[in-house]
Amino acid sequence: VLVYPNPAVSSVNISLKNFSADEDLVLSLYTSNGRMLISRRIKATPILTLNPASEGLKPGVYVLKIAGTKVFTKKIVITE
Repeated sequence: VLVYPNPAVSSVNISLKNFSADEDLVLSLYTSNGRMLISRRIKATPILTLNPASEGLKPGVYVLKIAGTKVFTKKIVITE
């Protein structure tokens, strides 16, 4: 899983090439102190875009977790 750009301002692209096409995944986003902000079921696609503003994310450090047959965790930094 590749997350770019990082730090991000207006959008975060998430490359899901480590997963099979159409694999059922769970995308979760946590604050740096472990509070879950987002948890949703998605289908694996080559690129997923997350828009911090539409998700209500303020500048800060977040932890992204993508879980399917494998589990990946990445730190994301959102700036102004």
